[in-house]
Amino acid sequence: MFCYLKQQKATIFCLQETYSQLDDEKIWLAEWGGKILFCHGTAHSKGVCILLNPNSSINFDVVQSDHQGRILISKLKIFEETFFIVNIYAPTDYREQNEFIKNLSEFLVRKTDTPRLIIAGDWNCTLSKADKSGGVVWKSTNYRDAVSNLMNELNLIDIYRKLHPNTKSFTYESKTINLKSRIDFILVSRSISIEVQTAEIRMSIAPDHKATFLKINIRNEFNRGPGTWKFNNSLLEDDDFKEPIVFFYPQIHEKYVYVKDKQLLWELIKMELRMKIIKYSKEKRLELRKRESTLQKELQDLDYKICNTDFEILDRNIFVEYEAAKEELKKIYEQKGKEAIFRSKVKWLEQGEKPTKYFF
Repeated sequence: MFCYLKQQKATIFCLQETYSQLDDEKIWLAEWGGKILFCHGTAHSKGVCILLNPNSSINFDVVQSDHQGRILISKLKIFEETFFIVNIYAPTDYREQNEFIKNLSEFLVRKTDTPRLIIAGDWNCTLSKADKSGGVVWKSTNYRDAVSNLMNELNLIDIYRKLHPNTKSFTYESKTINLKSRIDFILVSRSISIEVQTAEIRMSIAPDHKATFLKINIRNEFNRGPGTWKFNNSLLEDDDFKEPIVFFYPQIHEKYVYVKDKQLLWELIKMELRMKIIKYSKEKRLELRKRESTLQKELQDLDYKICNTDFEILDRNIFVEYEAAKEELKKIYEQKGKEAIFRSKVKWLEQGEKPTKYFF
């Protein structure tokens, strides 16, 4: 999961149903490499957390959390702008839902600046008929009305629906009961909505939920410079990589035939190979990114067709194409995961991280 998240080019990540407990914190923090705010549930249910990208220098802290593992409120400042990021996991039991929305409302009013809210998570309800397909016929519930009232009172907007008013797209699927619904959504304060660039629903590695993405335009006064290059020895398993190296090595050796010092000769050969390896790696990375982007677009288009076409007239080959594209995208994420593990090992080695008896 952490490897997948690190590839998503986001700054803040909100996870639900983490099943985390206090004993998990040290291991999770070590594996993630950045800051994590926890609100623990049990080993079998609930739990939410907010993760900060390990490469980010933003400071953020817990403002409020409940004792059920369902509500976590954080405050962060990005340059001159302040945001309150709220991660929620609503109960499915209607007997608990009213208490949940009451607690959430009280926390938001007492602990946050309501015009600066971003609330993400699994609400376990749909706001309108357009957000559900299959299963029991949609109708409003007391809990759904309570969520709607909260939105009206605090001037919150379902940002995905605002940007995609006529799109049928779902975040949760249960094949056993032929149900699709958009129960995962992001609410933002109306004052923040003008800063939103995109709000999307994307494929994820979760078995039954998709991911919701939000991009906000924040002025960045700092530009990141180039990082330090390290050779990834997984390239040695790539035949397309080995072939040019075998071809160029004799030419490079011949170029420096006049060098008598073996150590210097070796360093010069590595310098020449390094440039070719970096060039190859960049081209391969660009190709992988293009393919990933193509698959994401293909999956979104197929998902749109599946969600917006009557089942009786839907071409069954679409499902085959959808599953094939999803499987290929999964393999790309697995490859990126291996690369992330390599970079993590390099980082630990450079920073002097040592294994301790805690991990054994």
